[in-house]
Amino acid sequence: MLAIISASTSPRLKYVCEFIFTQQFGLPYEILKEAKTGQLICYGTENLSGINIPSAGLLFDDGIKAQDIKYAEKNGRHFLFSNPETAFGYDIFSAIFYLISRYEEYLPHEKDKYGRYAHEQSIAYEKGFLATPIVDEWLCDFKILLQEQFPTLVFKERQTKFIPTYDIDIAYSFLGKGLLRNLGGFLKDPSLQRIKVLLGKEKDPYDSYFFLDGLHEKYNLQPIYFFLLAQKRGEYDKNINVNSTVLKVLIHRLAPKYELGIHPSWQSYLKQEIIEQEKVLLGRLAKKEVTKSRQHYIRLNLPESYKILIKTGITEDYSMGYGTANGFRASTANAFYWFDLKSNEATSLLVHPFCFMDATSIFIDKKSATAAFTELSELYNLCKKYQVPCVAIFHNNLLGVDEMGHCYESFLREL
Repeated sequence: MLAIISASTSPRLKYVCEFIFTQQFGLPYEILKEAKTGQLICYGTENLSGINIPSAGLLFDDGIKAQDIKYAEKNGRHFLFSNPETAFGYDIFSAIFYLISRYEEYLPHEKDKYGRYAHEQSIAYEKGFLATPIVDEWLCDFKILLQEQFPTLVFKERQTKFIPTYDIDIAYSFLGKGLLRNLGGFLKDPSLQRIKVLLGKEKDPYDSYFFLDGLHEKYNLQPIYFFLLAQKRGEYDKNINVNSTVLKVLIHRLAPKYELGIHPSWQSYLKQEIIEQEKVLLGRLAKKEVTKSRQHYIRLNLPESYKILIKTGITEDYSMGYGTANGFRASTANAFYWFDLKSNEATSLLVHPFCFMDATSIFIDKKSATAAFTELSELYNLCKKYQVPCVAIFHNNLLGVDEMGHCYESFLREL
């Protein structure tokens, strides 16, 4: 068993050790004040027979304040809490904790136009490693070091898994919108296609569900669908009527085969009662418990958003990414339990980072469908390199476009 030698312990040290050794490596460990021999990792102390990691002090604080991070770059690799005077070179425990706790998002910062933490504010963007999961890179290096130092250690097996997730903001373009909305839409933009769809002569352009069914079966995928179920329409909540028959039929058809989650509406932001209503509604339509969530527009505010999700019975969140830039918001593709910095304690909420969203490539970066899936392929290959999950976000309305659908299938074929 590994022994983590530290003069003192703390909730933060316990949390990061649990993330590294239990969740990622599958290794038993214990935190001790002292030990002379054995498989030793000495944190902030020195022992010639063990691995000595310097301590920057972050894990023994209980407050939130600006940190002296001491950034370093060496051979194209990025390091936080660097300490070149030590053999290990940096405080890997503090560096991982700082990034996955999203410490910087608790510090004063400017919001973007949607009230979100802007990716330009992050150290990952500033230092140029947003597109690289450097936490997973560090873990791979650390694993190699542990294997060399303690060859009897047995690590758990890891395998890259592609996890497609779908945000159903608008289930159908024409169906389920009612007479008045369709009439208004027709007068604003006369369309023969709308008439054909409503008469049942043509498929709705946002209806990519049977196409996706075929891909999931062919490539053995386990997707997750997140449904926007706002009770009232708004500028950012444009879902079809939650009481429409076509929406009920769609959810009834998908629920037995796939995992479903809520996509909390814009109007539900920091409003527990509205999130609870949307969660109850989806559970009733799906006829099963709903425990997964992803914020609409990735409108995530820490720690309030996550505290509310926990109170509503959500156990897994898929919002950890940026709506304005693809990459790794928490610098990892691995799932991790959220650590609440305000209360200085680990929670039961499991956070699944995503690294790619189709809408970001198409609408923010103005990429073609081919270029968008090239970007996804590059991100997936990074995940494969480090044997971590690759979570991607798609939208049914975009995949209903022939070019996007063809590119998606080509991407899956090449995995």
